[in-house]
Amino acid sequence: MIEPKIGEIRGARDIGRNTCHAYDKFVWVACPYCNKPRWIGYYQYLRGQIRCMSCAVQERYKEGKHGGKWQGGRFRDKSGYMLIWLDANDSLYPMATKNRRKMGSGYCWEHRYVVAKYLGRQLKDTEIVHHLNGRKADNRIENLALLARKNHNTTTLRQAMQNRIRDLEVRLAQQRLPLMAESPNILGGL
Repeated sequence: MIEPKIGEIRGARDIGRNTCHAYDKFVWVACPYCNKPRWIGYYQYLRGQIRCMSCAVQERYKEGKHGGKWQGGRFRDKSGYMLIWLDANDSLYPMATKNRRKMGSGYCWEHRYVVAKYLGRQLKDTEIVHHLNGRKADNRIENLALLARKNHNTTTLRQAMQNRIRDLEVRLAQQRLPLMAESPNILGGL
């Protein structure tokens, strides 16, 4: 059989495909990645799906922004923290994780990245970035504080207690207002 030319269209029976309908058309194409020639369905050709299966699978599972699963390089993990993907050329890339099972290679917690960028250096493992308002997705520099690991629990507890005191003071003030309105001249009759 003579080698067909790229773009040539033939019927299913003409290329030896007996399992297909006789009216099905096929196009002879070369994969744009590996240049391997093969027959593909005519409608597959019209949709632009001309990669061979092995190249399509390799493209899908590339890492980072070149992969088929790329969604912008930013996502929220199960704990509520935001993660961002760092390019290998980024000066803070050594802070990115290398453990693919945990969250994928090249990802870094955004709050740590923001503080490291602000300071102009990588953070140490003994340094913790604390969210002042308690919202894990709020990674503005004004909301972040760099603490030593040994001071983090004390600071978190102190902040929780201060928030509780503030809440109780507000509730107490709200309860006093109705009492003052009911009897404004308690001492006026003396």
